Amino acid sequence: MILPAVEDVNLEWYFGQAQRLFGKSTTGSMLDRAKLYTVEEPWDKERSMARYNRRPNEPPPDAVTVQQSNSGPTSSGYMPNEGALRRYAAISRIMERLEKINRGAVFVLSVYYGDHGAGAAKSEHGRIFVLFPLTKSGRELLRRSEKKLSRRGGVNLGLSPLEKLSVEVNVQRSQPQVSRRWLLDRANREALTMYRNACKLWMEARTRGEHRPAGVEDHHNPTGR
Repeated sequence: MILPAVEDVNLEWYFGQAQRLFGKSTTGSMLDRAKLYTVEEPWDKERSMARYNRRPNEPPPDAVTVQQSNSGPTSSGYMPNEGALRRYAAISRIMERLEKINRGAVFVLSVYYGDHGAGAAKSEHGRIFVLFPLTKSGRELLRRSEKKLSRRGGVNLGLSPLEKLSVEVNVQRSQPQVSRRWLLDRANREALTMYRNACKLWMEARTRGEHRPAGVEDHHNPTGR
């Protein structure tokens, strides 16, 4: 299943511009404090992306404990407009329902529609390529790549999983290999299946709401058809 255009636009906004918008605002700080005192740990974009981009020589993000301090930069007092607030709140409610259904789907959508996905969308690989490291075939390609590097005594450049797979794609062009081509094609199919399943669950979470938020039924209203 592929999402309707309006949902596509909303998720790209939510995981991209909205994260930067609310991160700089007074409202963003208020939301962070609200999340801090909730009993159930909410999905955290920064932590999820840190796990995704962790290099071999770096410790897991959860292994680092950070103690909060009262000192720090003060808010600039910037407040997003009411339309952005309503839009963010509506999408967040759907995201909370999706997290209860399948937390992994939230992560898949965050990777696909987030900054890394936006970067991949501008490349020759396409946005779907950003999900390759999450697939079984993508992980197998990474395993073979690391094994080959170790066997040849090569230098570990500390590349991210996505960067390593990009290298594999480029090598395949200059040095075609049947098994590598098979794994790349399979990773593409697995990534598409992963994305479509996440989209299906998103639409399920979207329809579980008791009522639609009030607002004009366009891209500013995530639940508008």
